[in-house]
Amino acid sequence: MKIFDKFNKDNRVIKTIKSEEYDLADKLGIKGYKNKEIKQCKKIWKELVPSQGQADSVQGELLREIEKLREEAQRNGNINWDDNFDFFCDNINNILKQSNIFDERELNNIKEIMYYLKINGEYAYAYYTEGSINDNDYDPLKQAYVDDDIYDYICEKIAIFSFKNKNIIPYDKKENIYR
Repeated sequence: MKIFDKFNKDNRVIKTIKSEEYDLADKLGIKGYKNKEIKQCKKIWKELVPSQGQADSVQGELLREIEKLREEAQRNGNINWDDNFDFFCDNINNILKQSNIFDERELNNIKEIMYYLKINGEYAYAYYTEGSINDNDYDPLKQAYVDDDIYDYICEKIAIFSFKNKNIIPYDKKENIYR
């Protein structure tokens, strides 16, 4: 059994990331992807994302969460990964899936991206927080995805979600979310 073929601690499950999965954006056909709805994202950010804490709207909270995930990966290499980031991955995936806005290919891309970000974060958690990966087995490519393309893809889907839901959807803030 290879390291991380199975891993379960604190309800965290990690599977081995195969080398071909490092190129998820390539596999999904979105390598180098640029958000085509950047104006809408800026509008959501300005109007619906608070300077601190959770947003009052689903539209604002989704954008806040994906940007928290991007920031953690790009600035910190996911070394601060915790249950809040796990929640963000699941929340974004679940809300966009339940919206019934996106086609099967888009939903698959969203699911794959959010799962991949979560797996990267869990790997970083296992290495930095738990020390369950020794230095000889450590692979930095499994720790954090730092290119913008997959984050931009999700941001664009959030903008589309916002276009389709013109009325603000109230967000039920979660007590255990502190990021």
